[in-house]
Amino acid sequence: MRRPVLHALVMLGVFACTGKPASEARSPDRNASLIRLRLVHDNPGPELQRVEYGGDTLYLDSRLAVSDSDFQAVHPTVRGDQLLLRIDVTPEGTRRLERLTGQHMGQRLAFLLESHVCGAPTIRDTLGRAGARIPLIGVCDLPEAEANRIAEAIRARWPAATGRIE
Repeated sequence: MRRPVLHALVMLGVFACTGKPASEARSPDRNASLIRLRLVHDNPGPELQRVEYGGDTLYLDSRLAVSDSDFQAVHPTVRGDQLLLRIDVTPEGTRRLERLTGQHMGQRLAFLLESHVCGAPTIRDTLGRAGARIPLIGVCDLPEAEANRIAEAIRARWPAATGRIE
């Protein structure tokens, strides 16, 4: 079985990671965030969620760095076995990412899709400097039926998000 892979471009940083097999994905709660960013800690502690990811044990901060309410729009496109996402972050979400990435340089930031870790790149630069908008672009390799299901959930959450990634 193929494992979903997330390749993402955040500003000039590129990361590629694997997530859980699509067969382990579950339908999202309509009120739960579809997309989340959470800070990763090196050691266990109170208020940290332990997850296994790519052979590593990650300790996710219980506080969300950024989630659905911080996205102005999410534009999904399905191309065969790939789900491409272009995510436009709101000004408030951009400010939070700027503070978080500036204060936690060298730590990892987990990208979760439907509560499953899809990537956890190391923070190498402050995102959103000087109030610049942050476009996040992700490519998830997963079976076409799963890609279509997630794309439909995203379109339902952000109805105006009908743009295509060129």
